[in-house]
Amino acid sequence: MFGISIPTRTATLYTSSGTLAPFITSTIAQSGRATAAVLLLPEAKLAAHANKLVRISSFSLTQRDLLDSIHRVAGTSDADWTIETKDVQERVAEGREKLSKGDFTGMVDLLYGGVMTKGLGDQYREGTANEELGLPTEHLDDVVKEVVKSLEKNGKQE
Repeated sequence: MFGISIPTRTATLYTSSGTLAPFITSTIAQSGRATAAVLLLPEAKLAAHANKLVRISSFSLTQRDLLDSIHRVAGTSDADWTIETKDVQERVAEGREKLSKGDFTGMVDLLYGGVMTKGLGDQYREGTANEELGLPTEHLDDVVKEVVKSLEKNGKQE
């Protein structure tokens, strides 16, 4: 999803203004913990969140950070992968082209294009509710290790 395929050992790193833009993402587990924590808030605290976004985060990272973590966990290096670099606006253009032809998977390209554009997906101006909700700090290599194990278990790893 982030332009990196572990099974095929391919990566497309998207640049924004010539650099890899950091983006914020959350794991499904962290999202689940956050949902449960919000629902368990006392009524007064819950009311403060009414009709507002509750922002959470597992990681603020770049695609390079993610690929480096995969290398550490899987014991690979860039030499073992096919890596290309593209401007993120190419992904946005591809998404628009797909949508113009009725292919709604183009929305994924537009969403990730926005996330990987410098200044759009990199920071929450208002911060996160991680601390308020008592969310744990996650560690990238631990999460990546679980993904790699899952792929191996399902026969999707080389």
